[in-house]
Amino acid sequence: MAAKNSPKGKLVRFEPSARIQGLLGRELISSDYVAVAEAIRNAYDAGARAITLTLQPRVPQRLIILDNGSGMSSTEFQKVWMTPGYSEKLDSAKTNGRIQLGEKGIGRFAVDKLSQKLVVVTKKESESDALRAEFDWRRFEDQTRKLKDIKIRIQRVRDEELIKQGQGTRLDLSLLRRVWSKEDWDGLRTELKKLLSPSGKSYGFTLAANASNWESGIVRPDFEASGSYEYAFSINKSGQIAWSLTRPSKVIDELRKEGHRVPKVLSDTEITNNSFGFVFGRLHFFDKPAQIRKQGYDSGIGIYRDGFRVEPYGRGNDDWLGVKSLRAKQQGHAPVSPSKLFGFIEISRDKNYKLKDLTNREGIQDVPEFEDFTKAIFERFKHFAGFIAEDKSKMPPAASIAGQRRSGTGKTRAQAFGELADQLAHQLRQPMTHINTDISTLKKYITRKYNEDAQINTYADRIQRNVSRLNDNIQYLSDLAKHLKVPVSKIDLFSMIKSLIVAHEPNFQQQGVGLSFDTEMSTAVVDFSKPALQFALDNYLSNALEATIETKKKTEKQVKVTLTKARSGNRLRISVEDSGDGLPSNQEKILFKQPVTSKSGQGIGLYYSKFHVDSFGGIVDFERIKDGMRFYVEIPDTVETQS
Repeated sequence: MAAKNSPKGKLVRFEPSARIQGLLGRELISSDYVAVAEAIRNAYDAGARAITLTLQPRVPQRLIILDNGSGMSSTEFQKVWMTPGYSEKLDSAKTNGRIQLGEKGIGRFAVDKLSQKLVVVTKKESESDALRAEFDWRRFEDQTRKLKDIKIRIQRVRDEELIKQGQGTRLDLSLLRRVWSKEDWDGLRTELKKLLSPSGKSYGFTLAANASNWESGIVRPDFEASGSYEYAFSINKSGQIAWSLTRPSKVIDELRKEGHRVPKVLSDTEITNNSFGFVFGRLHFFDKPAQIRKQGYDSGIGIYRDGFRVEPYGRGNDDWLGVKSLRAKQQGHAPVSPSKLFGFIEISRDKNYKLKDLTNREGIQDVPEFEDFTKAIFERFKHFAGFIAEDKSKMPPAASIAGQRRSGTGKTRAQAFGELADQLAHQLRQPMTHINTDISTLKKYITRKYNEDAQINTYADRIQRNVSRLNDNIQYLSDLAKHLKVPVSKIDLFSMIKSLIVAHEPNFQQQGVGLSFDTEMSTAVVDFSKPALQFALDNYLSNALEATIETKKKTEKQVKVTLTKARSGNRLRISVEDSGDGLPSNQEKILFKQPVTSKSGQGIGLYYSKFHVDSFGGIVDFERIKDGMRFYVEIPDTVETQS
């Protein structure tokens, strides 16, 4: 007899695969530094007064993270560590007198980013023995197994180190996912310094990072702001702003020479709307970018929650505040250059409870309160920049580089090129900044108004990748303007060419043009300027696509990249062949010799390509072929090639 259908239906429940551990750990965390930072936050939340990282640099390497926090009992270990998504920190803003940093309940998985094996040893002060558990993350990679079916053995052990310090937790990581070099270790120490707020405030713990024969000892923020403009401000929950400006003594002296009397310190209060809670900030403006870089810090304005950095704000190309966009809108004439700006904004979990971190700890959730927060901080920046602009207007203008050049008896070819490249980089940077900002805003708007769309994300990511490539080229031109030659380095031509093809392929596919790479060589590593070579090949590929699109031939539309040995001399040749209509004869005669323009924009990039490739002993040229044109670069075969 057939079973009757239940009118109430059937109850089902989630059965997470074992693989979810990797999704919440190794695949969610973007870098080793973020994983280490997460372990430090967990130790801080446990009340640790001392946190020590120890790397054993001999292969096989081990990384040990020890804290003297409260430790865990067997019950706490099972409740906290062994229950993904559970966090007691959600229920209590403060533990051990500290505001809790974590609230997601997945931070324990972050160390999976660092190693394949983890041994956790933890001890409560009230217990005589420690608790030990061993995790082999490889056991969780089988998605056919259920998470609940992966059993972890815990046992009582006598641990002299934890007994001696009374309480705490030690994470012993082995089978590290990569071998750490001295440079990696130095980089981690630098990043850990940036993890902590440069405000100078003490948070009741010390952080040490030790490695035998490598730099070791206490890590602490040591930012030195002397000689800079300083703008400090706070915004309370009622919207009252208190701010102060301190001018550097050097600026005061220069203004006095011009007959101006300005106070060294200014302060006042204002009122604004506040939906985001109490914040404190400090901004600094220096004479030179090196005054920031030499201290191991990056220019930019970071956000710190309860003394710990929130990524990625103020890092690299991140422009969360719109400072770079503002400078672009003013065509580079804004009074505050982003490369000379350093600052930090302090928020707190309990005072800014609507500003929550993303799950992967790399960003703050995109909510209206964060938009209000961003606008309020940007207004503080503009207020600060206004004082600097006013001071600059009172000082005599410095002689421009262009004016100094004009005062000479003549220009070299490099100087003339430098002026042209400087102007071009300046003109291109502004629209690129606008495009990048607008696509990010558009993407957020569409996601918020409708739903996340994979195709929209794909197109948006493609646009941003191309904008990033254009910005790289703009920066390259800017470097040329300053007569900065990029040092020669070893280049794996196979890897470089394949990367270029991957970058260009979506544009080719969209236009229905085939793109291929062919070589009979098995290896090709050379000494040359990688930016110069990439710039030339980028231009070749872009021009070849345009030429092939515009042709009226009915042949198959193809662009082919080849790597061969040159016909003469000890050189390698990289060619880009198109199936277009070729060039007008009047342009052939002057191509590469001077900037020229065509319908597709070819000519200017070729001129720049030749200028820089020539300076490293390379050759750029072209030749007609049966079905189109072949543009090529020849470079000295100085390292290793095999056919």
